[in-house]
Amino acid sequence: MIVAAVTRRVLVDFGQSGAAPTEVVVVDRLGRAGAWGMVHFDADAPPLPKGTRAAIEAALAHTKVSWSTEPMSEADVGAVEAVMIAEPRVVDGVPLLTVELSCGPRCGVGSTFRMEHGAKGWHTAGTSGAGFVG
Repeated sequence: MIVAAVTRRVLVDFGQSGAAPTEVVVVDRLGRAGAWGMVHFDADAPPLPKGTRAAIEAALAHTKVSWSTEPMSEADVGAVEAVMIAEPRVVDGVPLLTVELSCGPRCGVGSTFRMEHGAKGWHTAGTSGAGFVG
């Protein structure tokens, strides 16, 4: 589920601005979903599930992927895009996953994806609630 949402955010949503990023830094922990598709991290945020890092790297094969255990500061973001992932949750039987991609203090995209599992695995099936594009 996480890989499908990250791939959608990086290659499709961000790519609509012209081209997908050539490099991203992914925070290696699961935050919590906030308002407007933003992801927030508490001190005890859990790590990404085992195997997720390798799966993200494979899905983003043409993008350099680096990893960080901490969210990036606004000063760091902008030189490289930062991907932040919230802990998946289920609301009224619907799997939801919030993913934010920040490319600077006034640049980014974030929303909560409705996720579905089909014959080919997980895929995004629209969004839920408000999101942002900047």
